Amino acid sequence: MIRVVDAICGAGKTTWVFDHIRNNPDKRWLFVSPYLSEVGDGKTKGRIQLELPYLDFKAPGTSSLSKSSHLRKV
Repeated sequence: MIRVVDAICGAGKTTWVFDHIRNNPDKRWLFVSPYLSEVGDGKTKGRIQLELPYLDFKAPGTSSLSKSSHLRKV
C-alpha cells in the first residue's frame, strides 16, 4: 500500500508518520522526503534515524547521483 500524506506546514505530517511506523515495526517502510534534514545525507543522521534508530533507515549517499536517481536505485 502507498499512502501519501499531504497537509500544510506544521500540521504534524512527519510526526504522524513516525508514530505510525513506531506502532507498526513489523512492517517494511520506505520513507521519502525532499528534505535531507528528515532523511539524512549519508554523513549526518536525519530526523528519522534519530527518532527511530532501531529500524536502521538508510539515507541517500553523497555520490554524484541526485536524490531522485538514488531513490530509483534503491
